[in-house]
Amino acid sequence: MRARVVAISWIVLFALGLVLAIHADGITPGWARVNDSGFGNPNNQSIPSLAGLSDQLYAAATNYTGGAQIWRMQSDLTWTSVVSDGFGSAQNGNINHLAAFNGQLYACTENSTDGGEVWRSPNGKDWTRVVPAGFWDPTNAEVFSFAVFGDKLYASTFSYTTTHGAQIWRSSTGNSPDWTRVVANGFGDAHNVGILSFEAFGSYLYAGTNSLVWTDFSSTGGEVWRSSDGANWRQVNADGFGAVYNTAVSALASFNGYLYASTTPSAGHGIEVWRCQTCAGQDWVKVVDNGLGNADTRGMSALEVFQSHLYLAVGNRVTGMEVWRTANGTNWEKTGSAGFGNAHNWASYWDHALVVFRGCLYLGTWNVSDGGEVWMYLHQRVFLPVVLRRR
Repeated sequence: MRARVVAISWIVLFALGLVLAIHADGITPGWARVNDSGFGNPNNQSIPSLAGLSDQLYAAATNYTGGAQIWRMQSDLTWTSVVSDGFGSAQNGNINHLAAFNGQLYACTENSTDGGEVWRSPNGKDWTRVVPAGFWDPTNAEVFSFAVFGDKLYASTFSYTTTHGAQIWRSSTGNSPDWTRVVANGFGDAHNVGILSFEAFGSYLYAGTNSLVWTDFSSTGGEVWRSSDGANWRQVNADGFGAVYNTAVSALASFNGYLYASTTPSAGHGIEVWRCQTCAGQDWVKVVDNGLGNADTRGMSALEVFQSHLYLAVGNRVTGMEVWRTANGTNWEKTGSAGFGNAHNWASYWDHALVVFRGCLYLGTWNVSDGGEVWMYLHQRVFLPVVLRRR
């Protein structure tokens, strides 16, 4: 009997194999979860940072019960625990950022009791503390963000006191005695309690601040500062880009000749994204307004360049986090919605949980119900018909 070929559906062929693209329940085709929620422990409530070292991807996990963790992904997408107890202290409940510098992986912690710490490892398993006690001030309860600029590693702090604002420290080696403070007291404004984001653009290092004082929730608006030498800094935006409800500049990214900055606004206002070219203070233009049409889309945001697009991950506590992208900076399309089908995935963790690793885009989520998740964007999709041969 002559064979008859009948097309019955479509599948999606990814580099990982055959993965179904599910359109129901808000799951966006193109994304795949690559870990168990919370790595099997719901107390691991977020994946605050992802980073690569020596062709291996590392994921931090927030755990305020037994201490933060670090996991390493194998080539078969399985995970192995390499830090399980906050580096020996349950007070290190969160690892804000992971970053590679001079062949070592650095991790910075949140520790409201003793002050944030900086640890490093040459192999992901053997760790040494190089900064204790909030740079020797326990009120620097978080060492928050790293940046590599020139030949130096920079680290910012988050202040848990009203007596001083955030700080920036730097080191050419990362060794314990080799750190120097280059910014004190929130660039001279104690309202700048945290420095959340860094980005190198042109010949400058840029830094974005959080101006929301946690004791009384007062704010003057997030700020952007820049420096050509890491020691002398100048503000290059109006506070909050002219609106005090833009309490933080949560992410910065360089894309196609522009510097982009995303905000975290207070309730009732959606996220904004601004960009500039000279970035000396006068040429900022808003390219995203009011949460892309939804004022609930305003939570912790991240920006990352991948495959000729700029990606924006942004939190939404009502329906779940979203991911958007643009090829030109002005026209945006949604590529991830509704927390990838789980509204408990309400945000990424600021600008540290969206990274490119070995040609793929990875994202970590904040999920206090099920545990933080790691998602991979499967951008190389080829649609093929599935056929059934009948005889």
